Amino acid sequence: MVSESGRQVRVFRQSLVAVLLTVVVTAVGTTDAGVSSAAPSPRPTVADQRVTPAPAVQLPSQYVDGCDHHYGSPTQCVPVNFPPGTHDRCQWLRQHGLGSIPVYKRDQLKLDTNGDGVACGGGDA
Repeated sequence: MVSESGRQVRVFRQSLVAVLLTVVVTAVGTTDAGVSSAAPSPRPTVADQRVTPAPAVQLPSQYVDGCDHHYGSPTQCVPVNFPPGTHDRCQWLRQHGLGSIPVYKRDQLKLDTNGDGVACGGGDA
């Protein structure tokens, strides 16, 4: 007769062998799946690695084209920076076909001096 402790040792050994065989079969199965008859590919080099570009800097949409889109229609361009030597910005805008421009959101360029919602309109200095 086999003692109880001897039986436990034998069951433990059988369980251990079964687990090890499962691990080996699983490991061999996964490595064989990727094996082909072609020659093994060389290790990747630094040149093979993909470079991910840094994310683009997000500019506020109202200035991306050099125009302040707080003024006028989408097709009109009130420049954020006027040309050097421009003393009267409203006169410059009128010379370029823009006068009495509606103001949306903020009057950052201070073109609507009387606060009526129309830049370079009647009553603006």
